[in-house]
Amino acid sequence: RLAFLRNRAIVEIRKNFKNFDFAFFIDCDESNSQSLNVDPVKSGIKFLKSNDSYSGIFANSRPDYYDYWALRHKDFRPDDVWSSIIEEVFLDGSSEEAAFKKHFLDKVFSITPDKEPIEVDSAFGGLGIYKISHILRHSNSYLGTKVLRVGEREIGLSTCEHVSFNSGFIQNGGKLFIFPSLINRSYNITEQHFDSKGIV
Repeated sequence: RLAFLRNRAIVEIRKNFKNFDFAFFIDCDESNSQSLNVDPVKSGIKFLKSNDSYSGIFANSRPDYYDYWALRHKDFRPDDVWSSIIEEVFLDGSSEEAAFKKHFLDKVFSITPDKEPIEVDSAFGGLGIYKISHILRHSNSYLGTKVLRVGEREIGLSTCEHVSFNSGFIQNGGKLFIFPSLINRSYNITEQHFDSKGIV
């Protein structure tokens, strides 16, 4: 459903907003539970304007970063966290708890607001700001399903729709970033009785 609706938004952008500069994609739930400070938004827009190859920026959360499903980064999250957990359970016979700890809990990290923008292959965090000219240049859609092959099994899964869409920018030579000062929510893994560790 989310992929369908986001694709409809892209149709509207292409039809009615192609002469505008930026598109704000904002989730209207707890993903944006904190009021946005206008200064990081201004800084983010200025950052995007500073380089023709910069396609989009995404929000951060504090104290822990939270949107690991949309995240693709060669060091922090190179793959689909939930697919990794399922493969670990089905292929290696690990318990769900052990797989969840290995692929999620042990990889929770924090990004302090004073960090420089972090280049990623994909992210979201409930808020993405894209150059509309870059949206118009690529044809990738939001895709919310995939088939996971585990041995001889085929498992139909939901997948994060942002990854397929964001890959279109990368394929066209664009660059995407988490913008650390653009904080839109509070997220604390330890409050959910889990252990977290800092990576960034």
